[in-house]
Amino acid sequence: MAKKSKAAKTSPADERNRALLDRLKEVADSVGLEVREEKLHRDAGYSVQSGLCTVDGKEVMLLDRKVPVAERLELLAIALKESDLAGQYLDPELRELIDGPGGSAGTPA
Repeated sequence: MAKKSKAAKTSPADERNRALLDRLKEVADSVGLEVREEKLHRDAGYSVQSGLCTVDGKEVMLLDRKVPVAERLELLAIALKESDLAGQYLDPELRELIDGPGGSAGTPA
């Protein structure tokens, strides 16, 4: 019996979300937010999850590779909503991801 490759499990929605995540990672990089997709280890007694942290004085967004791409995309969009994006060009699709319909990323309320 032949093994299925991991690529065979990728749906069109996953491919689209992966492309959007890559674009959001570029935006994050442009505002000084390092994004790392890593396998976050879990041992008995504690729970590790994706989120913002500070490493050597630099803000880092850790995204657990084990969670679905759609969830990683949402987490990064939430983190970027708190960033100063006023000087960044965001195409309408990315802007809507970060701020929701009709939002304006990085501008004071």
